[in-house]
Amino acid sequence: MLGAGDLSRRVRFDRRTLDINGDRLGDWAASVTRDAKVFALKGSEAVQAQRLEGQQPVIITVRRDSVTKTIDNTFRGVDARDTTITWDITSAIWNEADDSIELLAVQRLGGEDG
Repeated sequence: MLGAGDLSRRVRFDRRTLDINGDRLGDWAASVTRDAKVFALKGSEAVQAQRLEGQQPVIITVRRDSVTKTIDNTFRGVDARDTTITWDITSAIWNEADDSIELLAVQRLGGEDG
C-alpha cells in the first residue's frame, strides 16, 4: 500500500504545447504537480547499460486521479524543488493494488530547456 510518507518528492509534469501544425512540438507547459515517489532502478543488464550511457532509469509513482491517469510518454517530469532534475516519461501503468500510476522514466541532466 502506498502511504503518504512514501511520496517524499514533488514532481511537476509538463507537456509540450501544440505547434502551428497541431503537433506536440511546441514549448513545455506545466500541467500538474503531485507528491511522488522516485525509485532508481538498478541491477538488470539493460539498466546497467543505460547507466553506463549516462542515463538513470527510474519509476515515478503518483496517486491515480483524473489528471495523473492522462500522463503518458508525451509528458516529462521535473523535480519541483530542483528543476535541473528532469525525467523523460517512457511509459505509464496503473497499479490497481494501491490505485497509483507508475511511470517508467529516464532521468537526464540539464533542466528546463530540453
